[in-house]
Amino acid sequence: MFERFVFDGVSCDEYGIRCAAFAKAGFITVPAQETELNTEKSVLGDTFHIISQDYSKPLSYTMQVVNRDFSPITSNQERFLKKWLCQRNKYKWFCILDKQYADVWFYANISNPKAAYFYGTVGMEFTITTNAPFGFSDIRNKKWIMDGNDTIEDFYVDNDEELPIYPNLTIVPKESGTLTLTNSSIEQEDNSLIIENCVPDEVIKLECGYPFISSSSVTHKVFDDFNKYWPYLIDGYNRITVDMPCTLEFEYREYRKVGIV
Repeated sequence: MFERFVFDGVSCDEYGIRCAAFAKAGFITVPAQETELNTEKSVLGDTFHIISQDYSKPLSYTMQVVNRDFSPITSNQERFLKKWLCQRNKYKWFCILDKQYADVWFYANISNPKAAYFYGTVGMEFTITTNAPFGFSDIRNKKWIMDGNDTIEDFYVDNDEELPIYPNLTIVPKESGTLTLTNSSIEQEDNSLIIENCVPDEVIKLECGYPFISSSSVTHKVFDDFNKYWPYLIDGYNRITVDMPCTLEFEYREYRKVGIV
């Protein structure tokens, strides 16, 4: 199990606590990426076809903490810990400070605080519930200066999930006109972002996961001037082609199929 963590940008070290296991030592299994497999028997034999296999629940974990010097957690400490960790109706980024979890983050809500007696001292127990059945990588930030009719050939995404990654995309055109951006690695029609009436050096930002688009140019009604296509990335190489000189910047996280233990 892990000992140290960061939650909402704050390390547990700042509160003088560490994680512990209140239960007796032994073999413990922690489920992760649980799915519900639905099948249907073939009418022509005794084989079964997969109808669906969806995730059944997000990741969850029971975290127990004590003071690093094993002194009892005081009532004031209890207040401070609850204020920091138990933020109702919110997910915050949670990172385990262990080499096993290098490049792994969880978007988590921490709840259900309990006081617990542990080998003669007083600790606390919390429930961690994430927003997904998987974790996420560190933030990836990649930037290219593009010439007209230029293609990015070395844009590789290492994604554990069979899900698209919707990045935050920043585009700075270098000339006026219509900009077309295409990911030719995606085998489907109409996978091009088209933005009309671009002006030199305006900053166009797309938050593709929300979705949201904005422009630094007050005269450019960019929402009315684009085709409502939200670019996404896939596992493996993404060949991005753009037909106008510009700067492209992608910011995103990859999915990580890991559990919390």
